[in-house]
Amino acid sequence: MKISLLTTIVPNTSKTGSEIATQAILAVLTELGHDVTLYAYGRAPFRVASPVDSVLLGTIPIETATAPPVDKLSWAWRSLLSGHPISSEKFNYLPAHRLKEEIIRARPELLIVDHVNLYPFVRELIGSIPVGVIFHDIQAASYAMVAKAARRLWWRAIYAREARLNAELERHAGAEGCFAWFLSQADADRARRDLDITHGAVLPLFFPLGSDPVRASVDYDIGLIGTWSWPPVREGMTWFLEHVVPRLPPEMSIAVAGAGSEALPEGRIRRLGLVPDARAFLAGVRVAAVPTIAGTGIQIKTLELAATGTPAVSTRLGVRGLDVVPDSLRVAETPENFAAALVEAVRHPRTHNPEVGWAWNEARRRAAVTMIADALAGL
Repeated sequence: MKISLLTTIVPNTSKTGSEIATQAILAVLTELGHDVTLYAYGRAPFRVASPVDSVLLGTIPIETATAPPVDKLSWAWRSLLSGHPISSEKFNYLPAHRLKEEIIRARPELLIVDHVNLYPFVRELIGSIPVGVIFHDIQAASYAMVAKAARRLWWRAIYAREARLNAELERHAGAEGCFAWFLSQADADRARRDLDITHGAVLPLFFPLGSDPVRASVDYDIGLIGTWSWPPVREGMTWFLEHVVPRLPPEMSIAVAGAGSEALPEGRIRRLGLVPDARAFLAGVRVAAVPTIAGTGIQIKTLELAATGTPAVSTRLGVRGLDVVPDSLRVAETPENFAAALVEAVRHPRTHNPEVGWAWNEARRRAAVTMIADALAGL
């Protein structure tokens, strides 16, 4: 099948969970023999080739935390004019007709919108091309969680508006698309309950591992990695810093990697920013921490930890979307239990077990191949 896949960013690195998830989806589509053309933006400057044939829509500021203030103001202003969420308008840099013309020129048999944020810009193609939508999360629910936890009134109002506009967008996309795929059963159930999307299917996402396991010497006792500029993820970091870190022995080293980590408060943690190799970073910690307290979708960092056999401690919400939680992941809910589990893991370390993680991940990969093959065959 000739498929056009529209996504937010060309997934040529593993800097964000979004890129990793798109890499996994592309890997399945190409393994099944489909002819895929990718449409996406790139970070400026864009130097690395895409994993498939691509149409680069432009180079734009991708991460909100590092975007220039003028871009953020532009997103907000365009959102007020269009009624689309700010999370959609941040990817609206093309003339209204150009994206649709680029896609039509390829004459695809199917358009997959990978991230519902982009749906408003191709909605007019419904009826002329079959269009399916992948929900990486339920953003209406994620923003509602952040709005509820916001400490300042104006942020609460902004996030509540994002939640409301995303709910409307997600409801339209689910009702109008020829399919709606979710990355967790919890999201599919939530979409059915809150958004009236009754035909959702669950795509069992896996982590696109390299061929060889990564081994490294231990550099830190506790490691955390993520995109800390994304509000639901930042809420978890705030919880970790305020309630878990004070309960940890002062001699234990804590390192935080990923976009936005350089802006975290100074103190007990070592802020590393973006690291060149996330797997090497994780291989160099005794235990990883996943302090997730908000958000929807599947937690990509948890998926990576399980796939690499890295010992980790996670909240219950952090293992959402995993039908089988491997033994390498310990679940702890309260700050007291979370800190105690980390201390136990540091003082009595378990070895990284990449072979067991690979087998767990491979089972999910095979399930994803079967699910997508059956879904596309049924169109």
